[in-house]
Amino acid sequence: MSSWPWEKPHPPQPPTPQPRVLIYLSAWFAGGLYNEALAGLVTDQYGPTVVFTGARVAPGRYQFSLPPGTNFMWGGNLLIGATPATASYTGRCVLGQIDKDGYPIWQIADILLLPAKSALPPIPTRDQMCQIRCELQGIDVNGHHLFEPELGQLGVGEDPNFRAEAYRQKRLPRVGAPNGDSHVCLSIDPPQSPQAGLASLPRIKARIREAITQEGMTGALLFCMGDGNDAGQPDHDPGALNYSWLMANFQRIYDFMAGIGPGGDGENLNHWIDYVPGFDGVVPAWQPYTKVNAFVELARNVIQVGGAGYVGIELAAGYCSWTGEDNCWATQDGQRFDFILQEFPIDCSPDQGPPALFLNLDGSWGSWVTNDQKNPWTQCYQMVGRLVPNYRRPAWVPTGDDPHPSYMLGGGTPRGPLYYIAWEQSTYEWCRVGSITRTQIDARRQGLIDMGCVLLG
Repeated sequence: MSSWPWEKPHPPQPPTPQPRVLIYLSAWFAGGLYNEALAGLVTDQYGPTVVFTGARVAPGRYQFSLPPGTNFMWGGNLLIGATPATASYTGRCVLGQIDKDGYPIWQIADILLLPAKSALPPIPTRDQMCQIRCELQGIDVNGHHLFEPELGQLGVGEDPNFRAEAYRQKRLPRVGAPNGDSHVCLSIDPPQSPQAGLASLPRIKARIREAITQEGMTGALLFCMGDGNDAGQPDHDPGALNYSWLMANFQRIYDFMAGIGPGGDGENLNHWIDYVPGFDGVVPAWQPYTKVNAFVELARNVIQVGGAGYVGIELAAGYCSWTGEDNCWATQDGQRFDFILQEFPIDCSPDQGPPALFLNLDGSWGSWVTNDQKNPWTQCYQMVGRLVPNYRRPAWVPTGDDPHPSYMLGGGTPRGPLYYIAWEQSTYEWCRVGSITRTQIDARRQGLIDMGCVLLG
């Protein structure tokens, strides 16, 4: 008996099915660009169909390597061609194709060619990634007041037509963004989602890719749902994943977006991602506030080692730093951040001053006015006055209140400026209540611009 394997007199035992692993390729086929190929290989009548992946060797031709242990065709190769008319092919393998009696041992059942991914855009600069213009409030898709992270989540965000309309509006000029939005705001899924936390990362990564390759966005803000302290602690947020979860999983999130680690696809999107630990449930909710220090030290180290990505933080209304008063931005940890997102109070009024009944005759605040009543104004000009370099004090600011705020961000960072974005100024009223119009939102934006803000949500 010959020692050649294809002269064995009996069909081989069925191979062990292999997991479906996609390999990205490139080939023109049937008038379109395809970059993945799968073949269903059928053994003779004794065996099952097994799916293998292949590499392109010529336009329309793919070489499929059989894994070690595939019976007598150990380590063999298949070289097959696809017909442009049908996108499928039936034929025989090159190696080990016939047994001694002339029967086919392996038969290629089908080749499936999947549409190519769009090429990634050029890597943006740090300035482009941190000069964030993102319309968190004001987009209406068929009567639905969009909360932008919905574009990445289950529900309305699953509809590609819904997303396309939202992006169409994001690209339109608006107050504070004459060229439209630069970024999309997405978030890891909260614990209530059937795909909470890390389980949502494949979908979120696909939506980031869509935004930068198909919808004209420079990058994406990725909120990591770390809002709130842990269960049983004050300021716990049951609708988020909380501080300790984020600290334990930030490396995994980053690695997944880099295409490495469990489930990694080999494609690094971190050049296009601005990481944020959470929304307004971080500052001042994380207590002790040194949790912010611990997070940014971790995030900066991960980003530095990984070589791509940016990190910022959202400040709740009334906070110009994460300690509340001190200039944290001048510290080593403050300079680890790349950008700051500012929330403003509900019913904020940066475009008009307080009513006369709140003021004394000399224009100063009346002693009867509470801090809560002052907040729609003080939590605008007192924050902006400290966090923009060219603050313009509005004429309507009550006499004697905060006349000379000290600018906090003059030291920048070792990597460049520390950017300030006037972020949430109408989100609650637009998304939760529906009590504000687009015209009113634009008036607030203009009020913030008049104070010196350049980057707005």
